[in-house]
Amino acid sequence: MGGGYFSTGSGYFSTGSRYFSTGNEYFSVGGGYFSAGNEYFSAGNGYFSMESEYFSMGKGYFQAGGGYFVSGRAYFSMERWYFSSCEGIPGAGGIPGKPLA
Repeated sequence: MGGGYFSTGSGYFSTGSRYFSTGNEYFSVGGGYFSAGNEYFSAGNGYFSMESEYFSMGKGYFQAGGGYFVSGRAYFSMERWYFSSCEGIPGAGGIPGKPLA
């Protein structure tokens, strides 16, 4: 595992520079992390949370609680229902999105 560690309860499991926890810690693949509690998961430079955090693939992020998803310089919000190809504040010059539910 190369310097990694694992722990149950409030600890975490790590393989190299990644770590995972079934409590409220996190699991990481590369430079990200994931948690089934209130933490987040990341694949690259982003992160995702099943509660109120966010998920990112690259330079963006997605939040299922009330955030937004970004892919490069575009993002989409599941609450405000919009997608924007602008860089900066979400929704700036964005196109109205479509609710998923």
